[in-house]
Amino acid sequence: MGSIAGGPSSWGLRIMVCGTHYASHRLAWLYMTGSFPADQIDHINRNPRDNRFCNLREATQSQNQQNCGLRRDNTTGFKGGCWRKASKKFEAYSCHKGKRKYIGLYNTALEASEAYEVYAKEHFGEFYSRS
Repeated sequence: MGSIAGGPSSWGLRIMVCGTHYASHRLAWLYMTGSFPADQIDHINRNPRDNRFCNLREATQSQNQQNCGLRRDNTTGFKGGCWRKASKKFEAYSCHKGKRKYIGLYNTALEASEAYEVYAKEHFGEFYSRS
């Protein structure tokens, strides 16, 4: 009694119910709302093991991707950009619904970061996370 149900996976905890594995956050959503989420569940604080209902929200894949930290291969120090060797400038871009959206070229990483932030706040609202 008092132990955590299920076992670890790369995206949190899995729980087997009647022979089928479910992500624990999807079961928490089902329990609290009476139905499975239409698409994905986003952990607001980015902790995939924190399945308190106040930490969960329905999200599309694009929205869910906004609420994540920097990728391991990031070299610019900001989200939504990269160095373009040919132009010797920083490019700001965003991915939305599987398409890459060009925002612009900038002289510094900070300028590109600020342009991306404006775009992301406008298009992703509460799901946007700076880092």
